[in-house]
Formats: sequence, structure tokens, C-alpha cells
Amino acid sequence: MNKMRILLMYANPYDMVDEKGKAVTGCTLNYFFWGESGETLKPVEGTTGAIGYQRAKCSIDLSLRYKMPKAPAVYDATFEMAVGSDGKPVLKVTDLDYVCDVDFRNKAAAK
Repeated sequence: MNKMRILLMYANPYDMVDEKGKAVTGCTLNYFFWGESGETLKPVEGTTGAIGYQRAKCSIDLSLRYKMPKAPAVYDATFEMAVGSDGKPVLKVTDLDYVCDVDFRNKAAAK
């Protein structure tokens, strides 16, 4: 198990029935890797090709939803290696703990 700090942008619980009639529950997360203090989200420059960061997405056990009181916010997430449906290894969130809020207000615009 590895712990990493993430910026949780979105969490949405789901409770549905799959195509075989089986009940499926969980919680979808959308997040970015944060580093210790946001250093992994420095601006990416360039005039050609991709810039910025693509969000990570996973599904977690619905029982963990109560541990996410707000978003966007920073959380310490515990990850485990799992095998995805395509047979490739993936990191899966197995636990998380709230760390702090984030403030996206543009300081330059406030002047």
C-alpha cells in the first residue's frame, strides 16, 4: 500500500442495477496527484502538443463516501495495485483522509 496526496475534484456515489440484474454500488472519484503542497500541478508550457494535466478517475467502495466532506479539497489517499479489466496494472484508491481545502481564486485578478 502506498499513500499519496491527491486533489479531489469530484466524488459521486452510485447505486444501480447492471445488465445482469445485479446491484452495483460505489463512488466515482476524479482527482489529480498533488504532491506534498501542490508542486505536481505547476503550469505546463508549450505552443504545440498537449499542455496541462489529465485527471485520474477511479471507483471506490461506497462505504468510503463519508470520508469526503468536501471537494475540491486535498486528501491523503491509500493506493493498492490492481489489475484492470484490460489486464493492465492500475492504482486503486482503497482509503482516504481529508487534509485541507484548496483556494483557486486568482490572486492577480483580485488586485
